[in-house]
Amino acid sequence: MIFVPLLHYFKCKNLYSGSEAGMRYLLTPGKRTVPDPDGGEGAEKEEAILTLDIWPDPWALDKTDPALRRREVFPLSDEGRTAAAKCLEDAYNAEPERWKNTPSILDCEPERQCAFGAHLAAQLEVRADFLRVGDAGGQHIQRHPHIVFLRDAQLREHELRHGDGIALLLF
Repeated sequence: MIFVPLLHYFKCKNLYSGSEAGMRYLLTPGKRTVPDPDGGEGAEKEEAILTLDIWPDPWALDKTDPALRRREVFPLSDEGRTAAAKCLEDAYNAEPERWKNTPSILDCEPERQCAFGAHLAAQLEVRADFLRVGDAGGQHIQRHPHIVFLRDAQLREHELRHGDGIALLLF
């Protein structure tokens, strides 16, 4: 069963994201303007909503092809929260093999160039005396004193070199 926080969590304007196998999801509280039938002609009112976005691994929501994304909107209420949780369960159970067989970010060829050329091996943050590897797509990272191996990429003291010859020099 996929966990969805209590309604109070969303009423405090908190987002909630997670993943189940290769299915990623984001629950976002918000408001939308709807016609107000009691207010007369042209009257509008705000309605609290809970938006559910579902998309497959390996990319972030904004980098995923819109054709692969799914968005549902629910009222920000106990019933809406329950419906969003059921929608998540149904989406996963409808295609469990699809979600279990999504590719790793390290195995993908994005349609556009990424930060390190055609392959995004990891997000790196370089500071004075250390290097932090942010997201290596769930792959095992081997560390050596001066080299970090990220599947088919190597990070040395001042460069990132991918197996296909793409290099990034770090100054």
